[in-house]
Amino acid sequence: MEGPKPIRSLERGLRVLSALTRHGAQSLADLCRTTGIPKSTLRRVLVTLEDNRFVRQSLADQLFRANVSAPVSQALAQSGFVGRLAAIAAPYLEELTKRVVWPSDLLVRNGIHMEIVETSRTRTPLIVNRNEIGDRVDIVLSAVGRAYVAACGAAERRDILRDLDQAGWRQVGRPSITREAFLEEIERTRRRGYGIRHSGFTGATSKWPETNDRLQAIAVAVGDADGVLGCVNLLWPKEVMTAEEFAGRYLDLLRAITDRIHHAFQDRGTPATAPVSRSLADAG
Repeated sequence: MEGPKPIRSLERGLRVLSALTRHGAQSLADLCRTTGIPKSTLRRVLVTLEDNRFVRQSLADQLFRANVSAPVSQALAQSGFVGRLAAIAAPYLEELTKRVVWPSDLLVRNGIHMEIVETSRTRTPLIVNRNEIGDRVDIVLSAVGRAYVAACGAAERRDILRDLDQAGWRQVGRPSITREAFLEEIERTRRRGYGIRHSGFTGATSKWPETNDRLQAIAVAVGDADGVLGCVNLLWPKEVMTAEEFAGRYLDLLRAITDRIHHAFQDRGTPATAPVSRSLADAG
């Protein structure tokens, strides 16, 4: 007796997911080569996977990424948390940049760094460096890092400080800053309601440590002490206006966008929980 026949459409979808989890972000042409699926069919497969939130197409580079985890990427574990957050946040970041022109990034904590998971830098007419998804910035110096530490729960903050103590506060390329000075800035950030960059931070990233982007940033956390998902920033050329002037114009809108991202994430049945951030820290 002949057994049941395989479902070819499901087989193609699994082939695409396998390619994305094995090789990472890919273009349509890349996927066509790695899966052997014709482009016309591949587009339909990708639309179906996107509609069901297994796959997303990033604003930053238009590449397709898997929202499900696989052994190849422990840092993206926790049932595709990062992918879901990025997919939810993308239209809000695009809306924010359309309204204010200035570019915006979404970052999550990865150890003692903040990792870029989505960005609207390609959606602004301004000439700014195109930071890549997966690139990381210093949690101590960046606006997003400071906003995150100020907003997260006490237990997670202790974990971050412990990791920073172990790594050492004096690091190559980092402007001089002590634990005490950092904690004072975190308290100012909490009172202020948003993070700003350290005056000596040049926008350097793990991939581009020599970068000097000549930008300033403000950042607000997505979530609260019960579960910070990440942080969203707004960036502008520092000579245009001070951080205080910029916040006076745009902080309310930035907060509204982060609130909408948080609510949309919760509405999709995924509560914000602190262990998500700690799982990324373990991978960092």
